[in-house]
Amino acid sequence: MAVKRALLSGLCTAVIACNSSSFEGASGKQPVAAKRPEPPNVSIAPPPPAAGQKPDTDDASGAAQTETFAITQNEGQVDVVWMIDNSGSMSEEADQVRKNFASFVDSVQSRSDMHVALVSKKYVDGGGLDGGASTFVTLPASATAAGGRQVDSYVGSNDELGLMAAAICAQGQSDIHAAGSIDDTTITLADSMKICGKQITMDSWELGEAGDAAGKLHDFFRPQAKKVFVFVSDDNAQGVDGTNFLDLVRVDLGGQDPTVFGFVGLNERAGCSIAAVGSAYEELAFKTNGAVFDICDADWSANFSKLGDNVAALAQTQFTVKMPVGTVTAVTVDGKPVALTAVKASGSSVTIDPAAMPKGGKSITIIYKKGA
Repeated sequence: MAVKRALLSGLCTAVIACNSSSFEGASGKQPVAAKRPEPPNVSIAPPPPAAGQKPDTDDASGAAQTETFAITQNEGQVDVVWMIDNSGSMSEEADQVRKNFASFVDSVQSRSDMHVALVSKKYVDGGGLDGGASTFVTLPASATAAGGRQVDSYVGSNDELGLMAAAICAQGQSDIHAAGSIDDTTITLADSMKICGKQITMDSWELGEAGDAAGKLHDFFRPQAKKVFVFVSDDNAQGVDGTNFLDLVRVDLGGQDPTVFGFVGLNERAGCSIAAVGSAYEELAFKTNGAVFDICDADWSANFSKLGDNVAALAQTQFTVKMPVGTVTAVTVDGKPVALTAVKASGSSVTIDPAAMPKGGKSITIIYKKGA
């Protein structure tokens, strides 16, 4: 891989810690985070009520709520958005995505009702820089035919999270413009942009080139579908990062946090040079129970297979309740209790570890107390 020009990329270092997600990530390990963030403000209560004991189901503030969901193939909706870093050092990574994208789509669509969106300049085989650079990717035809869409926009090396947020929020909520100026002798990059109604300081001129992406994904997501984001980059995010991304997009996603996956740089190793450790993506994967994969792996097919299994599992094991969750008090499948150690909650999403889900279940009941 070519080393990204030092002028526009800052190197970062990180102490890597283990992630507690149940999904398998880089090199067969659980996801990792450069700085282990505090877990979501969600507590898991003691075991469910004993047989014959009626749970608290009052609807007053702070009291327990009970919701039941069908577990069927038709209920397994999942909306997946991919974002590919189109900067000059991403040729090998873009090629890995092109080789494996169609098989990923076919695998997940055979097990769920999936819609896929892609944010990347379109690739045209044999084209030059303007017609299809080696870092560009096109959404497979099978995904387009199944309700997918592509946002044909350039994605800069540090801008993926900012651009994703701007694309998700409503038109007019983001004012993305070229930040500062660059020429042969001077660089002035720091500037303030409005993203999802909030002022964000970004050190990037590339995001300004992608202003046409704002609002292009606002109507893409189905209300009951699970939301999944997959980021591919050999660099780290700036301005919009692991600390503020979820807050920017949560309202426009109906109060549901997405599950974040990434193919990112984890560390330098022989034969593989990265611009920076993707610590922002690692942090988001940790917060949302997702996973990360190492872009330095020589063959991504096994990691694409793992990702496909993870996304298909989410379609059947992640449920969106009506209110933000404070405490999950009981989960049952066809009346049989599920261990609460296998239950995670984030916002209004409740995720069950696929390994803990009984096979062939028809309905799941979640009893929880509303959070703040």
